[in-house]
Amino acid sequence: MTRALGLQLLLLLFLVGTTGHAYAQQVTIDVHNHSEHMAACVVRLEPSTTDNEPIVFSITAPGTQSVELPLGDPWTVEVTADGRWPDSAVVVPRDGIQEHASLDLWPVGTLTATITVDTFEPMPTSLRVRFSGPHGVPPIPGFPEDEVICPVEDDQMRCTLPSGKLDLRLRARGMVSHYRWNQAVLAGATTDLGTLKLRRGASVTGWVVAGEGRPDLSKCTLELRQLGPEPDTSVSRQARQRGTADTRGFFHITGVAPGLYTIEAQLPTLGSARFMPLTVMEDAESALSEPMVLRPPATLEIEVDPPADPWSRPWQVTVRQQAPVSSITVPVDDVTKLGTGRWRCARLERGAYEIRVEDRDGDRWWYEEAQVEAGSTRVGHAHQTQQPRPATDYPHRRRRTVPDRRHSRRPRGDRGSYQRPALRPDAVGHLKRHTCRRSHHCTGDEGGDRSRAQ
Repeated sequence: MTRALGLQLLLLLFLVGTTGHAYAQQVTIDVHNHSEHMAACVVRLEPSTTDNEPIVFSITAPGTQSVELPLGDPWTVEVTADGRWPDSAVVVPRDGIQEHASLDLWPVGTLTATITVDTFEPMPTSLRVRFSGPHGVPPIPGFPEDEVICPVEDDQMRCTLPSGKLDLRLRARGMVSHYRWNQAVLAGATTDLGTLKLRRGASVTGWVVAGEGRPDLSKCTLELRQLGPEPDTSVSRQARQRGTADTRGFFHITGVAPGLYTIEAQLPTLGSARFMPLTVMEDAESALSEPMVLRPPATLEIEVDPPADPWSRPWQVTVRQQAPVSSITVPVDDVTKLGTGRWRCARLERGAYEIRVEDRDGDRWWYEEAQVEAGSTRVGHAHQTQQPRPATDYPHRRRRTVPDRRHSRRPRGDRGSYQRPALRPDAVGHLKRHTCRRSHHCTGDEGGDRSRAQ
């Protein structure tokens, strides 16, 4: 019985061998040393499951080592050495595929700073230090970008970082961050940042970039405007805060109260950009998810025909900018009336806008969504003739009770209420489509009829 079972196992192994499939695959581990001196390091391979045991071996960097790993499950490969920044990678052994794990060892230096806080403010026990290569410089292949926790003892912060030129962000929980750009960290030496004064509060950070040319970004000004309690409310002019960008285009506005904001960047020689909505939490740092791109401004021109409502009163035209990913809209302040039935909005940025035509009673007669494209080069005044629907077709238009003497010369309904006359399509003329163009005379989007009543 035992002999028969053994023969069956041998036959199974033979069949598996003849199919060309294996249970393990060789993985090559390359360790690069970015230093003049060789380093004795330890490589540890950690399995993702408990079915396999960790593998640990020593190697001299730079060097290469091959190991056999079971198929299917991922392994974490980590290399450590004295005076070097550790590195790690993940490999997944697959049948018939030669896997490589490339690891880099960088020499380290020590970073120190003296920490001070306001009176009655507790001293933090640690700071989070985020580091990366210098902004705007081509990255060095394999150079680490990470965040480490640096302990604070007796108001002294101390930790190790990869040596080289680094951009640093140092932050304690609930405190405003400190930034150091292009900071040199020397290998095997101590770099002191001096005294860092920590203050509690919220802040807003981000970047501005030029859509064209190479302007001086340090002349770019930023303005935070707090939005009202509801998404469709106008901007509160009392809750504004200003800041400036540096030569790189980075800005850091501190002392911001919690709330919902829109932020606008302006550069007189180029244009403006707006980001919204931006949520600021208490004692937190809010970073813009993408840079604000400054582009030449555009002009939105609106022409309404007929130029007045059925009661010979001029129309009320409002323009609101739409947020890219939400229902929030922000009013455009600069809506200039040029003449009879004509309006203009100058110095607009690229984006989506709402155009509303209302009478003096606040009833909406026309609504249109316009896509404003800054920097367009199309020339001319292209427009599309469209006829607004009669007033009675709008669901929100209803009979309104008014004093008889106000409309003594106009028809009244059966119950003493005034029924507004409906506009006839053949009598109202048309509403010319907007024209989006540069300050010079470049036309904008000429899409189809997207008008709708709300």
